[in-house]
Amino acid sequence: MVPILQPYQVASPDGTWVLDVKPGNREAAGPAATTLTHTKTGQIAWKRMLPYTFWQCCVNNDGVVGGFAYTKGVMGENDSTKDAGNFIVSFLDNQGKEHTIETNDISASIAVNELGHVFAKISEEFGANDDKKDPLAGHYLRFTPDGVLEGKPLDPPKLGVCINIVAQPKTNNLIFYGYEGEIVVNRDDPYGSHVATLTHRADGQWLECIQDVSCSLSGSIAVRDTSKGDTFGGFTTPSPRLPNKLPAETITLYTKDGDLIRTIDFSRFAGLSEIAFDGKHLAATFPSDPPTPLIYLFDSDGTPVGAIKIADLADKKSVNLRAFIVSGGNAILAVDQKSGMAFRFAMP
Repeated sequence: MVPILQPYQVASPDGTWVLDVKPGNREAAGPAATTLTHTKTGQIAWKRMLPYTFWQCCVNNDGVVGGFAYTKGVMGENDSTKDAGNFIVSFLDNQGKEHTIETNDISASIAVNELGHVFAKISEEFGANDDKKDPLAGHYLRFTPDGVLEGKPLDPPKLGVCINIVAQPKTNNLIFYGYEGEIVVNRDDPYGSHVATLTHRADGQWLECIQDVSCSLSGSIAVRDTSKGDTFGGFTTPSPRLPNKLPAETITLYTKDGDLIRTIDFSRFAGLSEIAFDGKHLAATFPSDPPTPLIYLFDSDGTPVGAIKIADLADKKSVNLRAFIVSGGNAILAVDQKSGMAFRFAMP
């Protein structure tokens, strides 16, 4: 089945900028109407029909957009040519000035740090069908804000499947995580120097299945983790570690330096999707049940602050909701990447 890219929006960590991407082709193989808006003034910073469609992108707090695209879609041409097309890494400043690199390399994960540097991962599968697999497969490339490839490729830590990357504010660090229960913090230097490995929750238990990582603007870290129980032959059974039943859903907070702060049991909110953390508050989306998508808000000790119902998304068949805490902690920005709708709410 060919992957389809629906129209979507992404927001900067502080909620100041929102990028709207409207693909001209359901497979994202071609131009896209792309618009950057300043949310505080409501003014459009730039609006362009880019010759490519960002398959994934992000925006930093200065309005610098970085992302990647596939010129022939993720699967390439289906005709006899089997043309896979090219892979594009592109970023634009808040005036729409564009810097683009086009290559045959295929990327699957990106991050943008505070200085506007873009980190793009080359797919593990790149070159797999060739006689000799490309030596850069699985590595991260580092680009300056002007689109210049900089330094040697970074070899990410061995964390199993679905490795993601987050740039940690107020540091020169990159946070790598996958589903395997470890988080590795490396310095963004020519050697990828190791800083820390996060393996435990504050209650002494191991991290098991990491679902999401969010950093505050001060660099502190929030990790959403679920308990996998025990799996035999493809069936998950209740954990035998009785009488101490493990929470099914937790969020663990760490300092900027990776020291444990606390672990909060979120089992009664099982089914949460994405999280946002600003050092004082946690926001967690609950897009599927009940029918009206919710954003739950908590103090950093887990005390509920309130919930926001997004009535405009009620009863939609598919919702991909992401919440952002606006800098200063006085507002919440909610973006549904399926419908392309964005909402701003005052903090309850």
